[in-house]
Amino acid sequence: MQAYMAADGMPTLPGMDENSLTTSEYLVWVPPEQADSVRAQLSQALSDPPIGAFDVYPTSFGVEEMSIYKVFGYAVAGVAVVILLLGALGLVNISLVTVRYRVREIGIRRSYGATGGRIFFGVLMESVVATVLAGAIGVGAAVALVKAPFVTDFFREQGLQDLPPFPVDAVVMGLLAATAVGVLAGALPALIATRIKVIDAIRS
Repeated sequence: MQAYMAADGMPTLPGMDENSLTTSEYLVWVPPEQADSVRAQLSQALSDPPIGAFDVYPTSFGVEEMSIYKVFGYAVAGVAVVILLLGALGLVNISLVTVRYRVREIGIRRSYGATGGRIFFGVLMESVVATVLAGAIGVGAAVALVKAPFVTDFFREQGLQDLPPFPVDAVVMGLLAATAVGVLAGALPALIATRIKVIDAIRS
């Protein structure tokens, strides 16, 4: 939606005052099925009390531009998946080396009656907990950066009055990705740990 009004009504708009000599453009993108109701609400809000002549009419956001953004989003998602897989591969190598140095410990636990499932779960959870903590720290750092005063001040200087909230779905997706990486990185070392026997602890 686009709204046009007289200059004498400009001080009533966010971020404008009576000394403003330049006009501002306010755009609102809404689903097509909501365009009529939004237009009616804006017309009523701008005419009561009257703040000058205005006009409200629908405008469309190019489908071609939206498709470009979708392709860019898919490309970023693909790069993120590749990076996560490479990180998981590095964690697998580290976990395998750790398991080799813990043969004696795992063998002693087996001698005291620890089952293969308990060994598997313990080694797997070590990897999962580490990646989830790392993911939580990363998400917290991202939220702190987005909500930092110098970032919000920069956006307000650019004319953005209402700052969008940090997307909750991005937080959930980040934590789920961290959990998935932990499972992938810990499954193979945990499986190898279950094959360690008591005699291996004695030999080591």
